[in-house]
Amino acid sequence: QLNTGNDINAVAAAYQLSLVDQFGKRPIWRLRTAAGAAADTTIASLRNDPRVRFAEANVENETPEGRRRAAWLVGGDAGTYATQWAPAALRLPEAHAKSLGAGMRVAVLDTGLDLAHPALANRLARNGAGVLLGRDFADDDADPSEVGAGTDPGYGHGTHVAGLVSLVAPQATLMPARVLDRAGRGNVWVLSEALAWAVDPDANLASDDGAHVINLSLGTTQTTNLLRT
Repeated sequence: QLNTGNDINAVAAAYQLSLVDQFGKRPIWRLRTAAGAAADTTIASLRNDPRVRFAEANVENETPEGRRRAAWLVGGDAGTYATQWAPAALRLPEAHAKSLGAGMRVAVLDTGLDLAHPALANRLARNGAGVLLGRDFADDDADPSEVGAGTDPGYGHGTHVAGLVSLVAPQATLMPARVLDRAGRGNVWVLSEALAWAVDPDANLASDDGAHVINLSLGTTQTTNLLRT
């Protein structure tokens, strides 16, 4: 990110960087180092440049299960679904006596969502024109469906998380955003784009279509100024 009033093209030329894209209308850019250049050295130089507010690598993020390649679900039939222990541990009956989440939109930033899942299909958030409030930031299209197959480490994770949201808040609606690939991996740039979208999908703050709650069942071991910003 540059300090106000500085030219990204001049900065890029000074360090032999190529411009990939800009983060919305913010003075934040994604740049690529020249072939053979050491990214760490370039980042260190940029951090000492008075024109630059911050510079960092576009770090990866992922689900914990994606890193460990471990199973994250149990059961698989109606009986185990009905007898799972989580509702009692969360004291859901008492919580539901207070609120079922009516009127709330929950954005789930994850591996996507099975849009036809019988427990979720009727709980998808839509705008005033009836269009699904969802997006695939991994492939950059309007279809936030899960991608992959049961053998892919990340497949099903987003649907699983959305199911948990629906279990806790059965009258809330879901805004699915695919930010992780079929291995459950993503990066901070894509995640930041999705966060900005979830707050204001149509880029018009006067309209009421943003998420009231954003769920991120993922993380990175590195701090990042872009995500903080």
